[in-house]
Amino acid sequence: MKKLTFSLCTLAFVALSAAAHAATLSGCGSCLGSTYTITDSPTGTANQYDIFLNVNTTGYSGSSMDLLNAVSLKLVPQTSDISSVTLLSGPTGFSSTVNGGISSGGCDMSGGGFFCSQDSSGGLAVGGSGDIYNFEWVLTLNSGSNLLLSGDSLKASYITASGKNAGLTSEDFNLSGTPAPTPEPSSLALFGTGILGAASIFRRRKQFGSHA
Repeated sequence: MKKLTFSLCTLAFVALSAAAHAATLSGCGSCLGSTYTITDSPTGTANQYDIFLNVNTTGYSGSSMDLLNAVSLKLVPQTSDISSVTLLSGPTGFSSTVNGGISSGGCDMSGGGFFCSQDSSGGLAVGGSGDIYNFEWVLTLNSGSNLLLSGDSLKASYITASGKNAGLTSEDFNLSGTPAPTPEPSSLALFGTGILGAASIFRRRKQFGSHA
């Protein structure tokens, strides 16, 4: 019984601390004053990951009239590694994703390993106190493919109010730079309670079975 409880607790801890990585780009040469935080987390389905991007443009160094109109990530070596990628949530105007990177006008559907989402309504305001945007994609890889933990890339396209190029962020980063988050004590306690309950049920069932 003790061995079962220990094994279940070990599995719970592993599940809580499943490999997740993050990287933050701030103050970089082409960041234009914005800060980008990229996080990946396994979904529990084989070869599938939740990809999160936070774009904080409150420090944007260009014109306050400029707009953020596209973002793109490279997290695998080649486009052929990607089985599918779907934008689960994002700012209003962002509704789809295509394979490929970014040129001065937005998503250009070229560039191995990149996927890109673009605002169909023109762009997002930048430079204001609340101009912080969050994206979440589900990225499914083909069997045998893996996420890059170094040599990743981010691109972001900014345009003027008239639709002309205002700047392009293009930076490399390493997702391996941040280890998996340590589970909070409250989360471990909750898991521990559930594990002990499951073990108790298993023990009672075993007892009843032995009396049958």
